[in-house]
Amino acid sequence: GETYLSENELVLPKVTEKGEIISWTQTKDDNRFLWALIFLLVPALLMVGQDYEFRQQSEKRLVEIRKTYPEFLGELGILAGSGLSLSGAWKRLAADYRKLNRNDPLMEEVLRASMEMEEGASMREALLHFSDRIPIREIRRFVSLLTQNLRRGDAYLLSRIRELSDEAWENRKKQVKEKS
Repeated sequence: GETYLSENELVLPKVTEKGEIISWTQTKDDNRFLWALIFLLVPALLMVGQDYEFRQQSEKRLVEIRKTYPEFLGELGILAGSGLSLSGAWKRLAADYRKLNRNDPLMEEVLRASMEMEEGASMREALLHFSDRIPIREIRRFVSLLTQNLRRGDAYLLSRIRELSDEAWENRKKQVKEKS
């Protein structure tokens, strides 16, 4: 019969009842598939997590831009109304932001566009790049207004900037009411 060495161990026979020799081998669990699966899943899960985090940061950035957009329009309108050219007002806003040393995604993009102009890009090119980096409808509309003004000139630019500013403030108030 069978002999037990302990609860977990069993002594197996070496010969059958007919006298044939039995060869026993111990097989180990093959975990290669499990390890391969782990090595494939872990990087995939990390990439999904990073993508999610990137999307969250991007959305947070756009929320911050929408939040500061009305103030930006107001300041640009004031500077342009005080006699500065559009590019002069833009550059002045960028220079003032440099001095403040704060984190504002919209003003970072204004600064970036200003630096592009300093490096030789036309204001139209810098504005189009600015618009490309900020995928918000209001920004695209604003940039469209400015680029049209650069092409053909517009005596009503200041009033249009003020209209956009008023609209932006109304949208911001509406969003605050909706949140509360």
